[in-house]
Amino acid sequence: MKFIKKGQACKDLSSHHKAKGSYPFNQSLKDKVLQNLLEEQGFLCGFCMRKISENNATIEHLISQSFNNDSRGYEYTKMFSAYQKNLEELIGRVKKKDSNNLGKKHDTNYKNMIAVCEGNKNKFCIEGMTCDKKRATCQGKRPLLFITPLNKIKMDDIKFSPNGVIYYKSFLTVEKIDDLAKSKKITQEQKYKGFTQHDVNYHLSVDENIQYDLNHVLNLNCAGLVEKRAGILTSIRRTLSRNTNPQNYKEIAKKRARSLLVEWEKKTNSQFNEFCEVAIFRLKKELS
Repeated sequence: MKFIKKGQACKDLSSHHKAKGSYPFNQSLKDKVLQNLLEEQGFLCGFCMRKISENNATIEHLISQSFNNDSRGYEYTKMFSAYQKNLEELIGRVKKKDSNNLGKKHDTNYKNMIAVCEGNKNKFCIEGMTCDKKRATCQGKRPLLFITPLNKIKMDDIKFSPNGVIYYKSFLTVEKIDDLAKSKKITQEQKYKGFTQHDVNYHLSVDENIQYDLNHVLNLNCAGLVEKRAGILTSIRRTLSRNTNPQNYKEIAKKRARSLLVEWEKKTNSQFNEFCEVAIFRLKKELS
């Protein structure tokens, strides 16, 4: 994931949203919105940071269109309590009169949209789907992510292990993250309030839920993605240490890191390098 600074929606979408229009809208407007999102994100998937284009990207709603769909089976009041901070990070303070209709109300809100890859066509991911397509399989129990690329503070706590595993704040093994929802038990108080073990993982902390989202809900630690990120980290490590005398390694490595950082942070022809945040993380670590 990489922080996405949201800009203004195109005029046509703003008008459509203010007029309380619905999604999906006509193809012409959809093309405009997708182009805006791609340019805003430097043509990288908002979840996995793979390169995307007009031909293989889709529009993802962070607050899903079915967010308040009663057929999902969860109790809205409990769900809203768990997700309130996450919701307000995206759309600001939620008015009580709007609280039961958020999915529909914000399905044309530009702040609620990012561009993502075709997560069901990631041939490199032998475990199956990633990103929004994988998220869709979890929506019945987890209708909102605990982390999004629009939150700068949380994005600053996204990290990568030397072998390419993405994690949040403190490193946990993939096995530990996968076991979180099973190994931690809900409290007696939560049981008394009617929660069950599978209710949106209420029994986990926010940080643990973020780890769970990264690994399980979005499948960002599938073998193919981990391998790609590890390759970038290995390449940078070799570049920093190439033909360097041990006595002046730190000085030369920092000089090279500063130069590389400029290249990885900039856009070329409106595009970031694929998985750029992985390189940026490593280079900033070298310079810290």
